[in-house]
Amino acid sequence: MTAAASARVLLTTIFGDSLLPRGQAVGVQQLAVLVEPLGINERSVRTSLHRLTQEGLVQSEKQGRQSFYRVADEALPIFADANERIYRHEDPPWDGEWTVAMVANEDAGVASLRDEFHWMGMAQLSAAVFVSPTRTPSEVVDVASRHNVALLLLSRGPQDDVATINGENLAGIVAPLPHLRDEYLAHLAAFGSAREASLLGPADAFRLRTLLIDSWRRLALRDLSLPAALLPPDWPARVAFELTMRLRADVATSSEAHLDAVVGPA
Repeated sequence: MTAAASARVLLTTIFGDSLLPRGQAVGVQQLAVLVEPLGINERSVRTSLHRLTQEGLVQSEKQGRQSFYRVADEALPIFADANERIYRHEDPPWDGEWTVAMVANEDAGVASLRDEFHWMGMAQLSAAVFVSPTRTPSEVVDVASRHNVALLLLSRGPQDDVATINGENLAGIVAPLPHLRDEYLAHLAAFGSAREASLLGPADAFRLRTLLIDSWRRLALRDLSLPAALLPPDWPARVAFELTMRLRADVATSSEAHLDAVVGPA
């Protein structure tokens, strides 16, 4: 991953995990102070903010001669969907049925729709076909409407009615990526050794929180949050989730003190 791409990903994490709950807009210099210990300079911050603005994830507002940035209004539902998967880990109820949606692939908003479908855990079978065992048709309609993308097909039914695609079973197609288990275990190894995190100073606590949630966020949003019936035995997601949330709670007070010092009180 390039430095600029890394900066963009980390800034997305900071906006979603640290700034959005505080309802704050933040200046370039303030962001640069927050990410400097992570090896990111102000130039990369500016480049990443430009990209995030183009993608519609953040928006700028003038305060005097300076620009301040916050999560874009139109991106709030996207962050809300993502946060449901990042900060909660429940075995979703499943009735054995699947939702299948086919979108009009030529519509202007389909690229941003794909991103939101991904963030909400819809598996992409082709350029225009998405499936989920737990997302409802009404949720799919709401998202497609928000992006002004037409749905050419939308149905929900038992696996036997919708499962045969190129001779494969849907459950097999959307099974967790084989290497995702190893990445969960690597996350546990990287952060499981953190000791006495609650004793860290404000700057170190914020750094740990950001790296922790950035690592977890990328795992959680790649995992489809499948029902237990569709997961391999001993799937490590829950253990990784519990470690992540425990560490985040340990550094919450101190990391918020760092945000108060750099960005100002919420």
